[in-house]
Amino acid sequence: MSVSRYKTYAWQNLILSAALNRDNYPMKQTVISPSMLYLLYPLNEDLDGYSRAQFTEDLINECVKDIRGCFQSGARRVSIDFTEGRLACKNDARVPWTCTRLLETFIGFNNRVLSHFSPTERVNIGIHSCSGADCDSSHSCEVPYTSLLPSLFRLNAGYFLMDISSEPNKESIYRQIGGLIRRDANGVKQVSFIGVTNTRNPRVETAEEICEAILEASKYISVDQLGATDDYGQLFLIFVPPQLSFPIDGLRYQDQEQRYVMPIGNGREMEIAEVKFGFIPQVDPVASRIRRRYRLTKGGHSQLILLYYTRGQSTAIAPSLNQPLRAYPLRTPNEPAVYVIGEKMGQKVYPNQGGPPSGPPMERQPSMPSGAMGQMGMSYGMGGNPAALLAQQNQNIEAMERRQRERSGSTNQRGAAPRVEPDDSEEESESISTRTLALTRYRRNHEIMNEVFMYAAFGNLQEAPETKPAYGGFKREDLDTSIAKLNAEIEELQAAANARREGRTKHTRLDEDLADTSMDTSSPEPVLV
Repeated sequence: MSVSRYKTYAWQNLILSAALNRDNYPMKQTVISPSMLYLLYPLNEDLDGYSRAQFTEDLINECVKDIRGCFQSGARRVSIDFTEGRLACKNDARVPWTCTRLLETFIGFNNRVLSHFSPTERVNIGIHSCSGADCDSSHSCEVPYTSLLPSLFRLNAGYFLMDISSEPNKESIYRQIGGLIRRDANGVKQVSFIGVTNTRNPRVETAEEICEAILEASKYISVDQLGATDDYGQLFLIFVPPQLSFPIDGLRYQDQEQRYVMPIGNGREMEIAEVKFGFIPQVDPVASRIRRRYRLTKGGHSQLILLYYTRGQSTAIAPSLNQPLRAYPLRTPNEPAVYVIGEKMGQKVYPNQGGPPSGPPMERQPSMPSGAMGQMGMSYGMGGNPAALLAQQNQNIEAMERRQRERSGSTNQRGAAPRVEPDDSEEESESISTRTLALTRYRRNHEIMNEVFMYAAFGNLQEAPETKPAYGGFKREDLDTSIAKLNAEIEELQAAANARREGRTKHTRLDEDLADTSMDTSSPEPVLV
């Protein structure tokens, strides 16, 4: 009997982030819903040896295992990504499964997952709902929330993350949420976190606008069941030293980056850079990703950059650009952390140690020729152990980057190094940056969702037509009849030929007889006239 198992669990990616969370900030992890993976199974028939019931049971068990693994790996909260819920109400013939009314089936699957957890655990298990800003950009923004909300709040989850700020009629949505949200969802009081920042609009909302949105929602939703969040997207904060350019994030963009500066009050100015039509090479089917960068040019730390990734209009990917920008897998970050602001700015932090490791500093260690590096990379470690080889390769890369920084620093000793404007050209394709780890984590965590959209069983399986042999169009009885008919025609033709041949023989003999007759007309006797 076949069994379905996850290839990659969300908690495996969470471990990578937890290793960098040295200050123990509370973390939230998102997991894929079993209702999304349900689309992998044919909708109208069962597979031989693997029933639909067994398949759904396997999915539910795997999702429960994934959620528990996230909590055990340090997650404070876990959200189930239920973006297909709103899409299920679309009834779009171009996406056949949306015409099969699967919303109630999805609700049942997710409630079966939640039933494996106690009320105390379900307080920290939530549901994410949006109009689809993932592999299919805004796949259901035209579907009103009123079609989803009555079923959504029947899920026995503790909280709901809802994409609302970009909706045209927010007041009616607030009113409906207030009438549907439950105080006792099988032992849990539900909380609705409404989106108050529109991530599809580059303009940053003011504090007054966000306050007005929350006050408007509080007219219909009880205050103890109301929260606020941003709309769907990915947000990162990175530090870029002045001597370095903006790191490569692994995406290619088919558009020029647009930059502009806007005042934000108190003499401060913010630079906003936006680029559209981005895609992950050999992963995304279309180019629809948008990246925005926010940086304080006046009145703040200019090396801190806030990155936001979302989706927008899509366009086809140029085949010549569909090549990776970086070599995967990325190297493991093993350099110590550095304070970038505050009293300890510039100091390094060595985890689990009171100070830097013993031995000469890396800056003072003798450099090794490139040829020797290659030879050592083949022999260093435990007889060519892959882990040792990778560690040696990482050290070589770090040494190369350190020498580049030293050369850059030596040319600017007399003054502060000017900030290098970010350059997203393809000439940086060989560089490797640890600051892109978060984007790599996002890509890995959503690979399985991409496979679902690419290979979902939208209808009956189309079996290949049976190939007939070359002689399959003939019947033996028809061939025998045709042969008999042809033989009769041949006999008739042969008889006719024989008759003509005999006729020609008779005419030949008659001609010969006439030719032998005497032509002499004289006679011994007189002829009387």
